[in-house]
Amino acid sequence: SSSSSSSSSSSSSSSSSSQPSPELVASRGEQMKEILAYCDPFKDRYKKCFDVWYTRGFLRGRLDNKCDDFFEDYKACVLEEMDARGLRTGLLGVDLPPELQSARPYSSR
Repeated sequence: SSSSSSSSSSSSSSSSSSQPSPELVASRGEQMKEILAYCDPFKDRYKKCFDVWYTRGFLRGRLDNKCDDFFEDYKACVLEEMDARGLRTGLLGVDLPPELQSARPYSSR
């Protein structure tokens, strides 16, 4: 088994730097869709809070965003589900959804 992985890695290293197969990418994409659907209630709570803060706070000059805890709950849900499925972020794995790539995308901090 290790000899087959070493032969496949040597053949793939000549073409490109260890790009995942299209099948693996599709599988990860499907898993991410499932994860995001599972975590939707957390995202919805954050979005509702943010929308209220934006219109009733930010646009009136109040910069104290009280929604950070909701965002952290959503982010934790996604990261925990990714971990439970063996998905990793960064070099080896899946990109996070854009709204989770920064610490607090809509925060005033």
